[in-house]
Amino acid sequence: PATVDADPDRLRQVLANLVTNSAAAGARTVRIDILRDDRDRVGFRVADDGPGFPDHLLPSVFDRFVRGAAARSGSGAGLGLSIVRAVVTAHDGTVEASNGPPLGGARVTVRLPARQPDP
Repeated sequence: PATVDADPDRLRQVLANLVTNSAAAGARTVRIDILRDDRDRVGFRVADDGPGFPDHLLPSVFDRFVRGAAARSGSGAGLGLSIVRAVVTAHDGTVEASNGPPLGGARVTVRLPARQPDP
């Protein structure tokens, strides 16, 4: 099992923001994988089959008000991914964005401290 000490409502918000972002970018398929890097870190990866993040935006996708050209016609304010980063950071975690496998589009990987077993 991959268990973390975290606010479940905020983690649901992270997942909802990531899936909504994928749909807004034109993805038809979204895949969520649970990750267990080692005994100290667990997390998940949200991947889609959309166009991916524009390469020039990858370093700043988690900044407030950043929006790709395709998203500019939508109704979002460019805050979804910055909220993702804020929630993950508040839980002592990390988040990174990339493009590629398993579906060829955007990938966002969240890693959080694993819950340590009771002594």
